[in-house]
Amino acid sequence: MLDHVSGGVSTVDSGPTSSLECQAMARPQARRVAPPASPAPARTRLGRVPAPRQFGRAVNRPRGLRHLLDTVDLPPVLRAELLRRMAAPWRGYHGLQHLAVLWCRHRRYGRTGPMRRKRVARMIAAAILFHDVILVPGAADNEARSAAFWRRAARRLHGFTAKEIGWVAETIQATADHLNTPVPHGERGAARLWLLDLDLTPIGEEATIFDRNGRGLRAEARHLDDAAFAETQRAFLARIRAAPRLLRHARLHTAFEARARANIGRALRRPLPKR
Repeated sequence: MLDHVSGGVSTVDSGPTSSLECQAMARPQARRVAPPASPAPARTRLGRVPAPRQFGRAVNRPRGLRHLLDTVDLPPVLRAELLRRMAAPWRGYHGLQHLAVLWCRHRRYGRTGPMRRKRVARMIAAAILFHDVILVPGAADNEARSAAFWRRAARRLHGFTAKEIGWVAETIQATADHLNTPVPHGERGAARLWLLDLDLTPIGEEATIFDRNGRGLRAEARHLDDAAFAETQRAFLARIRAAPRLLRHARLHTAFEARARANIGRALRRPLPKR
C-alpha cells in the first residue's frame, strides 16, 4: 500500500510493462453481478453483506482481475464483499485496476525462483487482493486492519495452511514500509520481497501514467488540502529516492528502477502549491 498519499505470459522480457500494457492484456469490461436469491442482507464474520440491489450494479472490472480472484478461489459472498470495497468510487488509485496491474506484472516477471511455484503464487495473489482492502484516508493502521481482515477471510478458504495465512498477513503489514521492513531469509522471504517490489513498480510507470496515479492518490487523500498533500508526497518521494535501490529484485529493478527515479526527480522539482 502506498499510503504515503503520493503517488500465460511470455517469459521473455521486451521491456517494462506499463499499466497500458496490462490493460491491453486485461481490457476493462463491465460485468453485472447477479443479485442473490434472498432479498434480505446477511451477516458474516466479515460484517454485513451488501443488500441485493448493491450487488446488481455494473462493476467495471479489469479482465485480468478474474484470474487473480480465481487463483485465490474466493467463495461468492467474500468475492462480492472484496469487489464492493475495492470498487468504491472514491478509490482513485488503490482500486481494482491497481490489483490487476500488480498481478499482470507478477505473471510476466515472476517466472523464476519461488514465485513460479503454484502455492507461492497463490499466497502472492492473496496478498495482492487483500493488501489495500481497508483504506481509511490518514489512518496509520490500514495495513494492520487489512491483515486482520485477511485472517478473518482466510478461515473460509480452502487450501491455505496456518503458516501460509500468517505469511500473507505479515506481508500485507510489511507494505506499511516497503523498503525498511525486515525480510526473512529463504524462499518465503524472497517471495515477500517480490510482493513489496511489485507494489512499488507503479512509481516506474510512464510519466503520463505516473501523473495520473498521482491525481488518483490526491483524490483519495480527502483529509488533506493541496499544500499538505504536496508536502507529504514530497517527503515520501525524497525518502525513497535516498534508498540505494527502490526495487531489490533484479528483474523488476531492470524494468522499472530508472523510470521510477526519473519520475521521482521530476515530481520533486515541481513547485509546492501556496497555502
